[in-house]
Amino acid sequence: MFYLIAQTSFSVLSGIGKPGTVAKITLVGAVLNIVMNITLIPLYGITGAAIATSVSYVVMAFSSTIILRKYVKITLPIFHWLKTIFISALMLGLLYWLKDIIVLDIYPKVAIIVVISGIFYIAASYLMKQIDSKEIKNFIRITMQAKN
Repeated sequence: MFYLIAQTSFSVLSGIGKPGTVAKITLVGAVLNIVMNITLIPLYGITGAAIATSVSYVVMAFSSTIILRKYVKITLPIFHWLKTIFISALMLGLLYWLKDIIVLDIYPKVAIIVVISGIFYIAASYLMKQIDSKEIKNFIRITMQAKN
């Protein structure tokens, strides 16, 4: 989500003649990612790498959006972003809980966890009005087409 926000802001900034600003924000994000990877990977492995990448995307998204607001009148859907972060945190907790309670071989375990957590994420997003039934139907249609 934060990657998409950053890329959208980057596109607009580049379009209004501020590619240097995009380069600076990207450089800050890359340096932050490298420093955090060096720090977190030895401690947490792949989870540390994921945290480092996520934090760098958050920093790039927020900084690019804040800078963009200086040039273009935009309103930020901060409440929606916070709801999405909350739902994601709940899903992450569910993933870790399911990982510990499901005792199966790795492939069926991963499949079951992905299905349960995906259904939870979609249901929570619907209940918190982040998505509507039309979007859910469209997602199911696209998923079914991908299987064929």
